[in-house]
Amino acid sequence: MGRLLVVVNKLPVMVVDGAVIASSGGLVPALKEAATGLSEMRMLWVGYTTPETTENGDLSLTSEDYHPVSINKDLYNEHYNVFSNAILWPVFHYNEATDFPPESYNAYHEVNKIFCKELVNMYQEGDIIWVHDYHLLLLPSMLREAGITGKIGFFLHIPFPSSEVYRKIPWRKQLLRGILGADVVGFHTHDYCQHFANTVVRVLNIETKAYQISVGERKVKMGVYPVGSNLTRLDAALSSVDVSDKILELKRRFANTKLIVGVDRMDYIKGLPQKLMAFEKLLEDNPSLVGNVALVQIAVPSRDTVQSYQELRKEVEALVGRINAKYSTISYSAVHYKYDSVPFTDLVALYSIADVFLVTSLRDGMNVTCQEYVACQEQNKGVLILSEFAGAARCLANAIRINPWDIDSVAQKIKFALTMGAEERADRHRSLYEYVQSHGAAPWGRSFVSDLLASDNLDEALQRKSLVSQAIQLSKSLKASNGSKLLLLTTAMITNGLITQQIIDQMQEGGFSVAVFDSSSSSSITRKLEECKITIEKVQILSEYGCFWKPMHEGKDSWERLVSPSVSHEWYDKVRNVLAHYELSTPGSSVDSTQEYVLSWSWDDCDVFFGESQAQECYVQLANMMSTAQNQAYTVDIDPISSILEIYPKSLPEQSINQLFKTIGPQQLVVFIGYAPPDSILSQTSVFSLLMHPTVAEHNRSISLPSTEIEQVLGRLVDVSE
Repeated sequence: MGRLLVVVNKLPVMVVDGAVIASSGGLVPALKEAATGLSEMRMLWVGYTTPETTENGDLSLTSEDYHPVSINKDLYNEHYNVFSNAILWPVFHYNEATDFPPESYNAYHEVNKIFCKELVNMYQEGDIIWVHDYHLLLLPSMLREAGITGKIGFFLHIPFPSSEVYRKIPWRKQLLRGILGADVVGFHTHDYCQHFANTVVRVLNIETKAYQISVGERKVKMGVYPVGSNLTRLDAALSSVDVSDKILELKRRFANTKLIVGVDRMDYIKGLPQKLMAFEKLLEDNPSLVGNVALVQIAVPSRDTVQSYQELRKEVEALVGRINAKYSTISYSAVHYKYDSVPFTDLVALYSIADVFLVTSLRDGMNVTCQEYVACQEQNKGVLILSEFAGAARCLANAIRINPWDIDSVAQKIKFALTMGAEERADRHRSLYEYVQSHGAAPWGRSFVSDLLASDNLDEALQRKSLVSQAIQLSKSLKASNGSKLLLLTTAMITNGLITQQIIDQMQEGGFSVAVFDSSSSSSITRKLEECKITIEKVQILSEYGCFWKPMHEGKDSWERLVSPSVSHEWYDKVRNVLAHYELSTPGSSVDSTQEYVLSWSWDDCDVFFGESQAQECYVQLANMMSTAQNQAYTVDIDPISSILEIYPKSLPEQSINQLFKTIGPQQLVVFIGYAPPDSILSQTSVFSLLMHPTVAEHNRSISLPSTEIEQVLGRLVDVSE
């Protein structure tokens, strides 16, 4: 197996006494631990590093773990400080970007291009490329354009905003297309993933289905991978002597004081002013707490050369001064504030003794510090207060959720947390602790890379070419031996314009029989075919998955009933009532009850994500209902292509296919275009499938074709003189 190339904006290294060492935090230990579960894959970090690091440390291009990318300092500054952090960062966090200078995008594009060139030069067959975060949005598609055909993943560590916010970026299309060069695109939460999917639909007019985007011949998978804390590092710190000593020191210092702790970067997305105002309101409304509760706020410096961050620091420190001037005494400080980076062992000790951990983020991709707090509270059972605007709020359900803009409510929630009974604290913490312990950083890394390895775009074009060639050769041999060939379609392939009467005529002239296979009622299928100007007499039709059959050369009223008389209707009314409920609660959906043996509910005219969510909920309810002994002969199926949920007897699809095979004989080539139910040997989600007899089930091969290629491939199957 090849290498895992972890591509980041800046290498996670620093210079200490002239030697380059890995940073202790962030992705480094998590991904190293994740990589241990990925066979023999070696991890190599690729990213920019400062000239000082390269000069003072032993970090060469042949380093075992790091591959530095050289970039002009002024160019990098325009890319990082202007476009990435003065445009993308505020827009993605729902803040205003006041200016969009074109030269900043040019620099951003050029830096991504430099990364691309470096990766192309170092790429080896079998390597996996994992690109990280908003600094490198253009890189995945650049790598594709440069000829990289291997696995490429992309993970966004910050929120992805709604389409209404994102669309203000002048280069919105270029950035989206850049991301879509990846095979797998990962986000922390379903919200971010849905925002991205909706934006792709609205900006690029590319439809998404079931967390998958078709980009030309490629399929891009969207996934949700909530990152966790580095549990190995936390466990090591908790068992260390340094942390134990620090805990004792802090307990003596804050004896008889309830401690509220906050650990945040000095960034406007973290809501530090809101946190301080809520604490001030708590003391104002509850004088008895003065002297008995304190806030310890660690503010880690961030982008301190940027004016807006300097102004934020002034605002925060003014609030700290105001609160302490109002409530502190010689022996008591209401707010203990530190603007500095703090050693990890000190943070772990602080996490361990805090009665309450307060997160007031206004927007936050995930927020791992709150998970670190939970992991350190196995003994104390402290209470987590968590902003609903932090990604972690989607995972940590038993935290006390707050709206940081509602100062009065936050103050009330802090009081509630401080006075919470021991039993409720233990119950809340138990749930949070179980989640944190089972969703660490290492499983996050392994989950993403495993999905990336499983993505099926690699060599798909070659596989498609090979399979079509096999089918053409088989078509030639069947012509010579008078073998049978069948083109099998679903109605949707005709109604959406992929298959026309002209194509049907050409296939029949080339020796193919043509059949239409669908779950719709007989009258519905014939009506749709007539609207598309299909000659009914020239095709076989199987309606309701084979309950009814119209033979070749017969008119639209000549139907034979194939379904067994033993098929029961007892389930029908109960299922119809369930579907009626979802029809009412899902605007734009509809129930089709015109069939005798199949019930279906369509959400094709709904919002794509709401419809799919409702369909999954309906599916679970019906699957449970139909799992009883008397209903086990029925299937509940979701068709992701046509946005339809169906219920029907399990035997129907197989009956219909067997009926067709009887009509065309043992030596056959079946070309299937459409979506088949899971109980059929046609079962797959691909649009174009080739089935080769005599053992069709063993030779079922499927490929995905762009709609523009289907007619061309069908033409090659009948033009066997080549």
